[in-house]
Amino acid sequence: MNAATSPGDTVSLAAGTYAPFTVTASGTAADPISIVGPDKPFGTNTVHVTSPSNTPVVTVKDASYVTVQGIYVTQRYAASGLEISGSSNVTLTGSTVQQTDRSANPTVAIGSGSAYVTISKDEIESQSTAGSIVDQGDAHDVITTDVVPMDDFGPGLVLNQTPRIRTSRATM
Repeated sequence: MNAATSPGDTVSLAAGTYAPFTVTASGTAADPISIVGPDKPFGTNTVHVTSPSNTPVVTVKDASYVTVQGIYVTQRYAASGLEISGSSNVTLTGSTVQQTDRSANPTVAIGSGSAYVTISKDEIESQSTAGSIVDQGDAHDVITTDVVPMDDFGPGLVLNQTPRIRTSRATM
């Protein structure tokens, strides 16, 4: 997201529909980059990010100390809703990531080279045959208190050679 370029930058999104975006800038532990939707992201107060094509809707690439909070992501095509690659200390919280088209790509994809990723207090709705959340990150990821409805398409959580991951109280 071009609006966030320096540590401590916060992009506050007003209710509305947004195009896909990629975050490539890094924050610091004391001053993360934050992409924040409304406090109560429901009804007319929703930040909706959707993709018109087979590209991920929200991408965090080669960045660190990034927080995405309170947005509603919809992927209607055969790609991931959220893709994290080569990044560390990334948090997704209080958001919904939805994939409405059957896809071989995970709804939330944590790629190799990523570490210290936290997925918490989110709802992950998937029609992916690969899995709702697929973690191929390096280490120390946390997946907690998410709602991952079970479906007939694929697994809820896939851990692929991911050491030292913590999961807790995910509803599947």
